[in-house]
Amino acid sequence: MSAISIMTGIPDPILKIGMVAAAAAIAIAAALEYRHALIVEGMKKDADQRDKAATSALLAADAKVLRAQGQITELQGKLSTLQTESQNAQSASLVQETALRAGTERLRADFIAHRTDEAAASTNPTITIVGDGASITEDLAPEVAGNLESLRRNENTAIDRLNACILAYDKVKEQADSLNK
Repeated sequence: MSAISIMTGIPDPILKIGMVAAAAAIAIAAALEYRHALIVEGMKKDADQRDKAATSALLAADAKVLRAQGQITELQGKLSTLQTESQNAQSASLVQETALRAGTERLRADFIAHRTDEAAASTNPTITIVGDGASITEDLAPEVAGNLESLRRNENTAIDRLNACILAYDKVKEQADSLNK
């Protein structure tokens, strides 16, 4: 019998089994703690990798947003310039139309005359007999000249609006295409 067995009164074989069981329990606890530490470390590595990937994706998205904001700012500047130019052209056209209608300015037009029947010319004194292909330059009546200027201005406005729509569509399509890459 061992000294511990004598002091505790527990037989040696049972004491040895108890010590082995205690040592096994300590070993199992240590193994479980080690396993838990490995799992935590693996989870931390996975989280770090996900964080790095998310950070990289966020930086790429931020760069795209900054590029898009820069392009928007550039387009707003161009739009402002185009609006100013359009307003200036509209104002100039209105001044031109007013001057044409008032008769203070004249609009001259070239007309290519074709042979007129001499009989019609003899009955209407305003008809001038000219040869084929002769060119005559005449001032347009003030109302006609004003109407032409008004028509030109309205058509230019419509064309400007169409061009602005086309430019906006192209930029949006370009942005959508760049985001899909």
